[in-house]
Amino acid sequence: MDELQRNRLFAGGALLLVLFGGYSLSSSYAGATEEQVVAVMAKRVTRAEQQSKVLARGKRFENTPEHFAFELSEDLKRFSLREMTTQELGRPNAWRLLVDKTDPEQLASGRTYSGDGISIKAATTKVKYRRHGVTVKSVHAVAKLKNTSSTPLAYRVTLAPDTSGKCEVRGIRRHNTIALMPGETADVVVCAGRSGVVILGAEVMELTPIGYYYLSMLPPTATGIDAVRGGAHLPPSVATQCDGVPAIKYAKAIRRGDIKWRDLVDFYSRHNCARLQMPEGYAWTGDGQENLPVRGKAFAR
Repeated sequence: MDELQRNRLFAGGALLLVLFGGYSLSSSYAGATEEQVVAVMAKRVTRAEQQSKVLARGKRFENTPEHFAFELSEDLKRFSLREMTTQELGRPNAWRLLVDKTDPEQLASGRTYSGDGISIKAATTKVKYRRHGVTVKSVHAVAKLKNTSSTPLAYRVTLAPDTSGKCEVRGIRRHNTIALMPGETADVVVCAGRSGVVILGAEVMELTPIGYYYLSMLPPTATGIDAVRGGAHLPPSVATQCDGVPAIKYAKAIRRGDIKWRDLVDFYSRHNCARLQMPEGYAWTGDGQENLPVRGKAFAR
């Protein structure tokens, strides 16, 4: 028996003892072989084992960074994303104001606005909608959005027709109303009738891939969009909408200026809304979040 075969036998025996007998590794297996076995065992740590370690320190497992890291890992698997650390999740989310309400952009049909990471094209096309209980199809003004960057983006775009008066009737086209992956598009129906499109405001925030999925789980009206457009929300099938999010409170706070859209988006791009809600006083900063999760007094406004 040569040296390589003996090492393989020792490694196999040590691994069997750890996996099935619960014995600790003997010092006779020191060196590379023991390191390999320990590395295998490190990957087999279960949620119960993590919880036991935390409880032994007298802490509630659900309120610890260990629990947050474990749940992050589970979410990454569910969304089929690569592993990432909580430190990576806490890195800064770049925010950009593209169109300010004081300087709106007006687009005739066929014209395109190209911003930093997103394009918006004004178009007229037929859209189905229901009126007086009957499904009809008529020409609408539509804004065709596209994420032109290489990064997932959260977006907020406020639109209006370039004709005078209110637009009280319009259909919808299903799309993700909160975030877009690179190359993903969204047809936002602006108004029934032939008109151009006015961009009253536009802002975007760069996201991690899991931030895209986390935000897609929010009730869309929480971000301040109206109920008609919120009804068009089409998230990825694995991003189940969260219950228990105080969407009306958030929407009213955004309209009053008590919180900003970017504050809400930044928090929920880092936290699963099925488990954690944005605390009072949370705000986006260009520095990111060093310590996750962020907890505090429940949002009450």
